[in-house]
Amino acid sequence: MKKTMTILGAILFASVILTSCGGEEKGQEKGQEKWGKLAQESGLKPEDVQKAIEIGTKMGDCYTLESAPGKMDSEMTPACDPLTKEYEDYSVKAFGTAEYNGDKPENKKVEGFRKIMFDTREEAAKAKKK
Repeated sequence: MKKTMTILGAILFASVILTSCGGEEKGQEKGQEKWGKLAQESGLKPEDVQKAIEIGTKMGDCYTLESAPGKMDSEMTPACDPLTKEYEDYSVKAFGTAEYNGDKPENKKVEGFRKIMFDTREEAAKAKKK
């Protein structure tokens, strides 16, 4: 019961912090809600989710969507290289590794981070295309 209350308190605290901020942060708050289950399963903190959304959003500008469903011609341009480095550096600093394959808790965190980042990248690229 105490653990549940602590988790609920942390979620409430994070939502209060995020809702007290302006426009861009509202998008991040929405992302926190969207990714809450994955974040919890992966062991990610709210700031990890926020960072994944931030990097993924930036990657939307240097990512080319696939030309047809199932066709694997999507790519990230060289402009994404600094963002890839930023994600790897953040992963090493926050999780102790940038390796996402494996069964260790830190690998699961990187895997969850990447899922959020790349899905956000896809959404940002689609929004840019419209």
